[in-house]
Order: sequence, then structure tokens, then C-alpha cells
Amino acid sequence: MKTDRRIPKPISKLRKRVDAWRATRAKRGPMPESLWSDAGELARMHGIYAVSRGARLAYDGVKKRVKTDVPKRVSPAQPLGGPFVELPMASLSGGQGPEVAIVELRDARGRSLAVRVMPQALSQLPEVATTLWGLS
Repeated sequence: MKTDRRIPKPISKLRKRVDAWRATRAKRGPMPESLWSDAGELARMHGIYAVSRGARLAYDGVKKRVKTDVPKRVSPAQPLGGPFVELPMASLSGGQGPEVAIVELRDARGRSLAVRVMPQALSQLPEVATTLWGLS
């Protein structure tokens, strides 16, 4: 079997394992999940296209097995998680005028939340954000 020098070694090794499985299988059927899992891990490092091309696997099959820490989309119907945070009115009012600051918070997953806060309580906002996103 001729190997392409541009294909990284881990992908070449996976390709050899896939080819060996294809050569020894008794009948047509799904590829073992262990091979797909390895392909997904390699795709995370080298890219989906490079793994699917280098190991001769279906692009969509590799893409399905790429494990990511960040979900693609969070729908409004999904709960944001974390406890409800209630701020006492006394800490928000600060005894001054009725002006309200509207602050939009975004987390690493792309979720956003608009919070109305009295300007006097803005110093407490980092703690509130940490609690809302479940980082504490």
C-alpha cells in the first residue's frame, strides 16, 4: 500500500487499521465504534477533512464522532443551568435614583442574558455572572 507523505502518522495508522478491518470482515456492516471514536479524536487535532480523506472514511461519519466541549447551539427552551440568583432590593437601590443599567452577559457557549442592575450594584455583577453560569 502506497502512503502519502503529507498524511500525518496517526492518520496513516488509523487508515491501516481501517483497511485491515475492511479486508477481514465477513459481511457488510457498520465499522466498529472503536475505529470511529479514534477517527473522531484525530479529527479534533487534525481536522475532519484530513482524517476522512487520509483514512478513507465518510466525512459525515467522522464529523458525527468529533467530541466538542462547546455545543453548536443552545436553544431558548434549554435551561441555562445553575441556581436562581435573587438579589435583595436594598443592594440594588443603593438609596439613589431610579436609573437602571442593562447589561448583557455572554458565556463561552454563546448563551446570553440581559440583566437590569442599578448602577450602584454594578460592582456585584461579576459574582452574579459567575453564579448564573455555574462557575462557582
